[in-house]
Amino acid sequence: MSIHPTLTKYTRWTTAFFFTLSVILTSANVYPANLVLAIIASAIWIIQALFLNKKTSAYQQIALIAIYATGLLAYFIGPQLTLDIPGLNLALAYPLSSIFD
Repeated sequence: MSIHPTLTKYTRWTTAFFFTLSVILTSANVYPANLVLAIIASAIWIIQALFLNKKTSAYQQIALIAIYATGLLAYFIGPQLTLDIPGLNLALAYPLSSIFD
């Protein structure tokens, strides 16, 4: 399946715009808008990657959507998410709880 080169160009510019805006919002601590924009950009990139037969890019964007969705889940659920591994002194509750203070 082929996609028109002009559509590919516009899709790339659109995703670049959304990703850049997402990074700007992240640096300004604007949550969860940054994650939503990143998910939108990744979804558009997945569609384009599938049309261009670039499975590796599609898989990468799927992994990014999973990471962004985890961030959204952490944002809405709150600091209840913890990862305590005995002997490792690793807890995710501290960084997550600092967002909600």
